Amino acid sequence: MAIRTIISKLKPTYLSLCSSAFKIIPTTIIQNVLSRPPCDIFIKVPIVSIASYATRTKTTEKSGLNATKAKIILALNFQSAEDALPFYKLPLKTLIHVLKITKNDESKGFCKNRLYYIASRLKVPPSVLSEKLAKRTFIYSLSFDWIEKALDVLIEMNVASDRILRDLWVLKYHHETVHERLLKVKNLGIDNLYPWMVRCSEDILNRYITISTETKDILGETNSKQTYLANRLNVSVDTVQEMCFKIPALKAIRVTKYIFR
Repeated sequence: MAIRTIISKLKPTYLSLCSSAFKIIPTTIIQNVLSRPPCDIFIKVPIVSIASYATRTKTTEKSGLNATKAKIILALNFQSAEDALPFYKLPLKTLIHVLKITKNDESKGFCKNRLYYIASRLKVPPSVLSEKLAKRTFIYSLSFDWIEKALDVLIEMNVASDRILRDLWVLKYHHETVHERLLKVKNLGIDNLYPWMVRCSEDILNRYITISTETKDILGETNSKQTYLANRLNVSVDTVQEMCFKIPALKAIRVTKYIFR
């Protein structure tokens, strides 16, 4: 009786709190619950309230995170919403780092966003590069000078922009290493240069050079060889390059002989 007396006195206050805080439980339902033994009060009422609180808290946190991301991305000098869209997928910590680097580049007069600098050097649409750059955020961990010199070498050595776009990892390598590798291949009469030639081991590069040289002896000039194989196999020249790279030298010679039969 003493417990019920205390609870009955607390009813108005408790009902008011529940109604104002959660606004999801009709007053009549709460009154029915409070009229039962005390054990039912602590089993049924808080369960509904805690679940509601957890859901609302999670939604609030997500909204706050999205708002913070939007504020950072707005400061990254994107020229269109389409260019910025892939960056919303990045963690908040990564976005903060990207912002720091971007502001440093801007203050030193390098560029307003590395996305547009690289896109202009490769002559590709920023919207195409944006998706790839959001997955290769190491671009924002390299110094601007490092990226600039690596691009200078790749463009000077006539590495196709679409190949660089597909293999941005090549920008992690020092420009002297990039130049040394590509020059080695070019001096051996191979004109079609690829970023993977910089990244692969010496053994793999030497094997590719051997295959290309032996195949060239059979089919003639490199460009004619690649075009001929591409036409016969109904594939792109790039696919022929990849095929020759993966097939051992002896097997490649047998394949080419078979094509000529």
